[in-house]
Amino acid sequence: IPIGPDETAGELALRLCELGVPLILEVLDKIEKGAHIPEMQCHCEATCAPKLYKKHGEITWDMPSQELHNRVRGFNPYPICFTKIKMPKPRILRIFKTAMTKIPSPGPGLFTYSEDEYPLVGCSDYMIKLLEVQLEGKAKTDGKAFLNGVQNKKDITFA
Repeated sequence: IPIGPDETAGELALRLCELGVPLILEVLDKIEKGAHIPEMQCHCEATCAPKLYKKHGEITWDMPSQELHNRVRGFNPYPICFTKIKMPKPRILRIFKTAMTKIPSPGPGLFTYSEDEYPLVGCSDYMIKLLEVQLEGKAKTDGKAFLNGVQNKKDITFA
């Protein structure tokens, strides 16, 4: 099934559940009527996915923006990507949603903000826009509201 360019793992899971319910009901009905013919799985095509831990969500800003964007999408709803941010004291910033830009990066982890006042952070190639974030100890919010709550924006640095 095609995955949308900004679709998160959680959104995809919900979409797959909606598609799967009628199929499960159909198979259960066939089993009940004795009309179901089981098929063996081709084990040579099966793959195992590794278990994800919180530590896997840590972001390093020296990766390409598309890879970082995909990591944020893939790790939402768990384990959620995070980064260390200084403003001026070190804190953890959880990142729920991002958007790609074509703004060349001035350097990995360097911060500025967009015309619509969302945080922009440099990756190895382009800047990435932080759409939905959560500063430790605070509620989840959009990037614009996060920046509005920061006293001195020039003190922000991403690790």
